[in-house]
Amino acid sequence: MSTESTSVVVVQRNRVLKDESIQTQLLDSKGLFKTLSLLLASRVGLTTIPVALFLDMDYAYLERLWSEWERPLMVRMDYSRLPEPKDLGGILIDRIKSLRGICAYLTRKGCFPMISPKSDRFENINSIGVLLDDTTYKATIEAVGKGFDAGDLRLGKTIPHEIIKADFLEGAIENRHVISEATYMTERNRRSRYLSALRDYARYANETGKLLSSLDRFIRGCNTEDLSSLIPEEYQPLTASSLRRIMDICFVLRENVLAGLPKSDKYVVSLSLVPDHGWVLWDVYGSWYKR
Repeated sequence: MSTESTSVVVVQRNRVLKDESIQTQLLDSKGLFKTLSLLLASRVGLTTIPVALFLDMDYAYLERLWSEWERPLMVRMDYSRLPEPKDLGGILIDRIKSLRGICAYLTRKGCFPMISPKSDRFENINSIGVLLDDTTYKATIEAVGKGFDAGDLRLGKTIPHEIIKADFLEGAIENRHVISEATYMTERNRRSRYLSALRDYARYANETGKLLSSLDRFIRGCNTEDLSSLIPEEYQPLTASSLRRIMDICFVLRENVLAGLPKSDKYVVSLSLVPDHGWVLWDVYGSWYKR
């Protein structure tokens, strides 16, 4: 995903802070817990997507990332207070002019742009949301297949293709349920329309340098294109090796990361199985995030 080894960069007042030079108190004090979760996870050896968080915009450094990182670059956002309405991020931008415009737009809204090298959601093999707490070693794993997002699980925009109850201290599966073929096909057809709208939204963002809070204008009247290469006709359940790795990640998060985040009754961990990179952590959410 990147030619740099740095996992987290914070840009503030024309200073570029990297990894160990970033004080966790800086992110904690601003309530930027999405970035904080990535920083804490990367420090204990978990695979995270490289990210540059702009507390203050430095367009010269943005240009440097444009030249050094694999393009198109992905834009997300962190924030101290939930913006109303919240714009949709996680899209790839292939024009530097549009990327500058989007960063300026987010800054005006009080958000902090998060820029990452190319990571195409359409290429992820599986995505999962894991429900954790810091009082037990048990987890609920909700998984979706290729063409679906972990974020959609958290927001209730899709149903899990697989639900697993696990004890990650013992490495044991306690219960497992896989979606029926008929239900999966219904979800697949509905997802095709969403992906078509998402592609139209990405084109809009690249052409205008702006973001939107909804895909409604693209979903209405859109034609479902042939997305058979993006959404398989059958859901393939998580492999034994993936489940072992997920449980290892849960253990590391439980022991080394959750304590560095604000207290929450439950934590939701978003992960994707990315080709050539393995299981990649996107973020850890707690009750402090209102969606």
